[in-house]
Amino acid sequence: AIKNSVNFPAVDLKHVDESTGGRLCIVNKNDPGVLGKITTFLGQKGINIVQQVNASRGPIAYTVIDMGTLPQNPAQLQDELAGTDGVITSRFIGDVFMDEIGTPGTFYRVSWETADN
Repeated sequence: AIKNSVNFPAVDLKHVDESTGGRLCIVNKNDPGVLGKITTFLGQKGINIVQQVNASRGPIAYTVIDMGTLPQNPAQLQDELAGTDGVITSRFIGDVFMDEIGTPGTFYRVSWETADN
């Protein structure tokens, strides 16, 4: 959940029993079609979205997606997702509602843009 943030909108996604595939948290541009590109990318990878929430503040949006199955290679999934136009950062959290959450920062991916890009 995100609460009282200066830079991000408030976001809260509650647990559902079908959320066994981990959670993908994505900071993306708040531009038309970006959310569709993200969900299409996951669908092409065979990942079922159990639930999601997307909220925006100005030019930035925050998307949280609970997946039905764990991706075989979360780091590769994030590397490929980073190539999606409009994706700024992502973080994969495995087994978010189980005891094996993993080390904080695991599978954190950032794509930096400069004025020249």
